[in-house]
Amino acid sequence: MARCFFVSDLHGDRRRYDCLVAAIRHERTAAVLLGGDLLPHGLVAPEFFAEHVVLRFERLRRELGSAYPRVFLIFGNDDPRSEEAAADAAEAARAAAGPCSVIWRPSASSAPASG
Repeated sequence: MARCFFVSDLHGDRRRYDCLVAAIRHERTAAVLLGGDLLPHGLVAPEFFAEHVVLRFERLRRELGSAYPRVFLIFGNDDPRSEEAAADAAEAARAAAGPCSVIWRPSASSAPASG
């Protein structure tokens, strides 16, 4: 059976992201499900998603190659909707790179507005 990770409530804590990336690298999971509340409270650093989360996972993708897991992302109620554009850009870039990763999040029409 394939190993999967589900994580949520990282709230922009870089140490938690470091631990997650280390665990993915070590365990070689098939999928990672990021279940919301991923960004700092109040989004103190508006570049956090693009400059920390996306770049961290892109480096991991290059490092792991074909062993890189599929990544599914759903923003939570503490994650500002303003970061959806960064998620869209990351998703488009990954789609152009090939089927090694997937990011999914609810569309504006299917999810209640948050933050």
